[in-house]
Amino acid sequence: MSTHRHSILRYLPIIYIVAIPLSSKAVASISTYSVNEEVSDTVDVPTTLSINALTNEMATRLRPNRGLTHLIPTSIYVKAGDYLRLSPAGSNNVSVCINQLHQKKLCEQTAVFNKTTETYVQATVDGEVYIDNRLHTDESSVVVRLTGGHKMPVFTLNEHTNSDFLSMLDEAVVPNIHLVSNNMVITGPIEKFKRYGVSDPTQLMQGWDNIITSGQQHYGFSTALSSRHQPMSHKLLFLDVGRDGSGLMHATRYHLGTGTDYAFDRVVKTTKLLTDDGWGPWHEYGHTLQPRYIQFSGMGEVTTNITSQKIRQQFGYDSRIVANWNKSIFPYLDLPSAEKDFFSQQLKAFDKFGLFWQLDLTFGPRFYQRMSIIMRNSYHDLPPNHDAISIDQRVQVFIQKASLATGYDLREYFNHWGIPVTDETDLVLNQHSTLLPSTGMWENSDLSISKQDHEFGDDVAIQYLPQTKQIQLVYDYFRSWLPEHKITVYANDRYLGKVENHQSDEFELKLDQDNAMVNILINKKVRKGREIKVVFESPLTKAVTYRYRVGE
Repeated sequence: MSTHRHSILRYLPIIYIVAIPLSSKAVASISTYSVNEEVSDTVDVPTTLSINALTNEMATRLRPNRGLTHLIPTSIYVKAGDYLRLSPAGSNNVSVCINQLHQKKLCEQTAVFNKTTETYVQATVDGEVYIDNRLHTDESSVVVRLTGGHKMPVFTLNEHTNSDFLSMLDEAVVPNIHLVSNNMVITGPIEKFKRYGVSDPTQLMQGWDNIITSGQQHYGFSTALSSRHQPMSHKLLFLDVGRDGSGLMHATRYHLGTGTDYAFDRVVKTTKLLTDDGWGPWHEYGHTLQPRYIQFSGMGEVTTNITSQKIRQQFGYDSRIVANWNKSIFPYLDLPSAEKDFFSQQLKAFDKFGLFWQLDLTFGPRFYQRMSIIMRNSYHDLPPNHDAISIDQRVQVFIQKASLATGYDLREYFNHWGIPVTDETDLVLNQHSTLLPSTGMWENSDLSISKQDHEFGDDVAIQYLPQTKQIQLVYDYFRSWLPEHKITVYANDRYLGKVENHQSDEFELKLDQDNAMVNILINKKVRKGREIKVVFESPLTKAVTYRYRVGE
């Protein structure tokens, strides 16, 4: 028996099967229920991982409600006719979900746990058993126990070995298996795992965890920041739905899935997932992250590629759109303004992606991190999820906010891409006469970069505080938050200390968790006229030095 602490689901219309409570009236007939007492599972059901928490937290983080799930996989599989005994749940908001893997509809059969008594459920279909966590946010977490059915293998990262996994495949008496990690659940047919030669699920699930973590980092999610900027705790659920699914692969509410019989190998074979063949799964994962603030009209299959492009970059591969620049993007950008309409069918999805990728090429990896902080903080000043404002207004808000964040007037840039700027945006940005022109940004590509400013914005400040005789340094948290980032401070070229992975032995760091800004006070007497030098080093950008002379 194993205890699972995971959370999972895929929802469409469901059939509720009446569960029979164990009461004095039912005792005489209970003997007719044949329950397999050798199979059981005890499952934690946390309030923080419920569907209600998922909905609220995705909205707060400006993320679409896709892929992440509140369903909790169990180690039980049922066949039609099997009985399950359900323990009292202490709530009426916990259910059993019986899912048929190869059906597009999730949870073919559902039965509610009784709050105070045991209940019995007879399966009407074959399928994996999940816990459907619908606890309200004001309810306490609960623990439930299921008995019956057949043992379903569950490989859990850091609990099982690769040898355990191979034994599970050989000894299983049911057709499917769950693979579970900190961030991920994969459910698929045992026959395919064998046919694909999957023998290292440890590397597979570690790879998925790294992909999921990286994707969230691209948009500035960090456990060190305030709640709206933290990674989601709900797991990603990937199901091998097969031919009944949509497209080659798909992303929908509460799960990702395959849509053909041959796409699952890209999800579970590391020779595909962790190479340039992994674009499909990366792309579907990107759908779970797409910030609302860049979901303009028709951008569903466009902005998701920010994630897949960055993951591809991390694995050391060239840009996916290298050939598009000269073939289709630049010819479009060279057209007269009157002939360009970004939201028409002139450009295909990968061509439109060029607009968003040029911003990354121009401003570097901090651009979408910093913009995400700004837009999530602005959430309460704008209609929820931006859904109450028109698509045109959403574009204009992004132009305004991005211009102010970078210090560049992006009106010309968006106009050049065929996106008109409204009078309201002109009114807002005309008040900021110090904004730099964006002329030439549309010439940037993966082939060459003519205009670049990774030091955009006004996020580094150095000054000497004479009253306390301290040096104050304020900077963007995303300059020092990961192990490969480093900040080194010198006074007259004499080493004072460093910050790596947002840690320092020499300095005390104070983090503004809402705005992702770091404040350092350096206790060092420095005479007037002496120089303070701060060197920032990070991957994907060149080292940059800031200098400050005391007294000037």
